[in-house]
Amino acid sequence: EGVLPVRVYQADSSDCSNLLLARTPTAYGCDIARLTGEQNFLPPFAAAVDSSSLKWIIKKKVGDRIVYPQGEVSVHRTMQASVFQAGILLDEKTFSAIFPNHQGANFFLIPDQQTAAVCREYLADYGVTLQTAAEFMARAENVQNRYLAIFLQLGLLGFILGLGSLLLLLLRNLLTRKDEIIFLQETGCSQSTLFWLFCSENLSLYLSSALSSLLLLLLVALFARLHLPTLVLTWVLLCALGCTLIAFCHWCFFRCHRLPQIASGQ
Repeated sequence: EGVLPVRVYQADSSDCSNLLLARTPTAYGCDIARLTGEQNFLPPFAAAVDSSSLKWIIKKKVGDRIVYPQGEVSVHRTMQASVFQAGILLDEKTFSAIFPNHQGANFFLIPDQQTAAVCREYLADYGVTLQTAAEFMARAENVQNRYLAIFLQLGLLGFILGLGSLLLLLLRNLLTRKDEIIFLQETGCSQSTLFWLFCSENLSLYLSSALSSLLLLLLVALFARLHLPTLVLTWVLLCALGCTLIAFCHWCFFRCHRLPQIASGQ
């Protein structure tokens, strides 16, 4: 009593363990009215999908259609942090109409620990495994956090390599123009004048390339439906960091690099 059977059509997994596009995601079918307590939670041939899975793995939005060889459904609504994140959720009538050959239930939703203990006792010989919803979600979150940690480490490595490359490029540029710097100094240019002259030159090149990257970033954000304010804020911070690094590199060069001074005479 209270146990809700769920039928499953196995297809492309749409949870965080799958990094590929799920064109035909796994489908779950159950009595939606019993699950949600709402009679009109889903209309016929409509699906509810975990919001993260819909955005990142299935790559569709509410109102789009998901096509299976046996039929198609429309994405009607999204769910947050759902145990059905590996696929789409259908009402049992819709599931039966699209997948008539999948009759038996593959797993069950059990409402409380007492019922779970009874099920564990009677079904132990059949190899049934039980886990709480919290354990299931924690396992999914661990997989997601592992991917995020890997991407963060790779991004940090790329960021460090980029900063190092920029620093080496600036120093090489200044060293190759050492004769020009000496000539300008001998003609009367002060250290501060030389600093602003060369620093502004590199800053203008850097900012022009940064603006070009911003245009490309806006195009990517438009087509990928990314969070634009976050992307722009990240771009501004990286741009400010690059400008600071360029200015600091020039300041160190003109402060620490010994250049011949103009000899004064009578």
